[in-house]
Amino acid sequence: MFVHSDPTLYQHVDAKVARRIVEEHIGQGKKVKENEIDLKDPFFASQTKIVLENMGKIDAESIEEYIAADGYEALAKALTEMGPEEVIGEIRKAGLRGRRRCRLSNRIKMGYCS
Repeated sequence: MFVHSDPTLYQHVDAKVARRIVEEHIGQGKKVKENEIDLKDPFFASQTKIVLENMGKIDAESIEEYIAADGYEALAKALTEMGPEEVIGEIRKAGLRGRRRCRLSNRIKMGYCS
């Protein structure tokens, strides 16, 4: 769970923990330490945010702010400047994987589209 405008991330959040986060962190400015994720941990420190690069910088519910932050730029390029094979090639290069049970590579899935 990400608390808006605060870089704190929480893990193992259920209804009880979420209530504590709202009451203590959001309401009182006091972090719920036992569920906080250490962002200095090497696992997180070595990561580069791509999809979530604007997290905490723009209002996630405002399409105007997303567009102002160059949201949909890649979609516009795919629709206006690239052909189908180029789009499929980009997806293959990215090495994206599905989120369903089989975790089938999108590279393989895109092969069915060409």
